[in-house]
Amino acid sequence: MNDTLGPFNLVLLAIPGLALLLCMRLLYGRKPSAVPDSALLMLRTAGRLMVGTAFGGVVFAGLGPAGFILILVFLVVQLMVLDRRMRLEHQALLASIGVAAEKGIPLPEVVLAFADEMNSAGARRALWLVQALQQGVPLDQALSYAWIKCSTATRMAVRVGISLGALSPALRSQAETSHELETVVRPMFMRWIYLLHLLLVGEFIVIFIMIWIVPVFDKMFAEFGLKLPVMTILLINFSRWVVDYGWPIFFLLSMGAFVACLASIFSFIGWLPRSMPILNRLFRRYDGAIVLRSLALAIRRGQSVHASLRLMADIYPLGTVRNWLSKAADRVERGEDWCAALRKVRLIDRTDEVVLRSAQGAGNLPWALEEMAESLLRREMYRWQAWYNIISPLLILALGACVAFVCVALFLPLVGLIQGLS
Repeated sequence: MNDTLGPFNLVLLAIPGLALLLCMRLLYGRKPSAVPDSALLMLRTAGRLMVGTAFGGVVFAGLGPAGFILILVFLVVQLMVLDRRMRLEHQALLASIGVAAEKGIPLPEVVLAFADEMNSAGARRALWLVQALQQGVPLDQALSYAWIKCSTATRMAVRVGISLGALSPALRSQAETSHELETVVRPMFMRWIYLLHLLLVGEFIVIFIMIWIVPVFDKMFAEFGLKLPVMTILLINFSRWVVDYGWPIFFLLSMGAFVACLASIFSFIGWLPRSMPILNRLFRRYDGAIVLRSLALAIRRGQSVHASLRLMADIYPLGTVRNWLSKAADRVERGEDWCAALRKVRLIDRTDEVVLRSAQGAGNLPWALEEMAESLLRREMYRWQAWYNIISPLLILALGACVAFVCVALFLPLVGLIQGLS
């Protein structure tokens, strides 16, 4: 029976999975818990995993290996949709908190009203946030306690707003720029994901041909004693080199491309942390824009530049950026200009330094900081767009040239072989 059904046997997991979810619904009801319950979360996750595994077994049994790819695509899309919905809910919650802070309304009351309008998952996190706020936990820590997903810019806006007593202006400024950033960054990010996957697929195809296909043709041509063209000889020699010596290099390149594609998928879903060693340097200018926007708010609130830099170094969400800001603040304490200090840690470039120094002399530094923050993001996106426009056609031409070379090198001897046999 097991040999006959194969993966279809996994459908049996649907019975305990549905039973577990039904028991949880009967015991706990639809009302969300006001306290984070790890056991409840684990049981709910286990039930959903069993039901999802049963569904995957049915698809895999019906479609074969293609079903596995379909399941992976469905899983990625489903996780992406859940993450986007959660982020939109949490952005709406933070917008309500910003309005409440501006009107002087107690935050727990606003969050409770927000929970009444949400579904079970959103209401559950809102109730956890209310409990943390009622216990006197600061808002930024309460957001982590309630598992509220916040971007680096949003978390920084909350911390700066709490530190300066300007929570509403900080959240309003972040809300105005987040939509524009999303519309600019997301399309560019999708193009790079496509390019990485194209590179990975092309590399796997080339390796497969060099290791498994070309050696078979080599033996076949040797048995017939054909005089091979120069292109075919080059292809066979390259295949032998790959099989004997070059496979570790291609293996490392494949693993690097695979890790990059995997990281892009996790980032597309929304799970990739920007605090990783390489990613934090790729987004250095993005962090610089957040710092400039926070400095503008601090200076508007009457803070000095040096005190604002030291505050940014203490409260920035990412440890790497805190280290950069701490170095910049130390340089300012030793008498160095703050614009030069930020440029030396590469949070701004020379153009930003000149503009900010001129704006400080003219007395409109906060406005210049906000404008430079937007300009920094735009220029960074233009830079990534330029690199994409250069790399994309070169990569496509390189893959096309490889395919053309392999096809011609293997086709020419076959023409001679067919003519000889006829």
